[in-house]
Amino acid sequence: MNLTYRHAQEFVGQVRPMLEACQTATLIRYLSKDWPPGRLIGLLYCGDSDARNTALVCLAMTGTMAESAPIAGLLHDERADTTGFAEQALWSIWFRASDDHSNRTLNLAVQLIERNEYEAAIEWLSILALRQPRFAEVFNQRAIARFLTDRYAAAIAVAKSTAHAAASKCRRIAPG
Repeated sequence: MNLTYRHAQEFVGQVRPMLEACQTATLIRYLSKDWPPGRLIGLLYCGDSDARNTALVCLAMTGTMAESAPIAGLLHDERADTTGFAEQALWSIWFRASDDHSNRTLNLAVQLIERNEYEAAIEWLSILALRQPRFAEVFNQRAIARFLTDRYAAAIAVAKSTAHAAASKCRRIAPG
């Protein structure tokens, strides 16, 4: 079904009050029932910038790796707000790209990095990398932690493996 301007306006009218009231659980339930990620993708190209940006916020909450490619296409949008929302949606999806336990472990490691506890973060990320070798964000965060500890060669090696994992992921999600 092609989404029209009217669909876009109805979507924004339904979703905006929940966003403004910070009713995240209610919004996620509503989205899963009426606006699953595949349908939200249709709003990215409906011609209404307000609906596009609202859909990106919603995709940040409910999107999966399957929606990454069309979201990434908006990183070069002429509107800075749209590129910012697209970037945030991708980061959110990437940080939820595995099972709940692995996602929580990744977030713990990021918190350790934020507290300058790099060695502990590297240890957690290394364990997680062994458990989830296709979870690219783990390798990215480990490269960041190694870089921050002045281990540039190790950071570069991890960055290269992250790029390889990301390229593999793109081949899996790319159309055609």
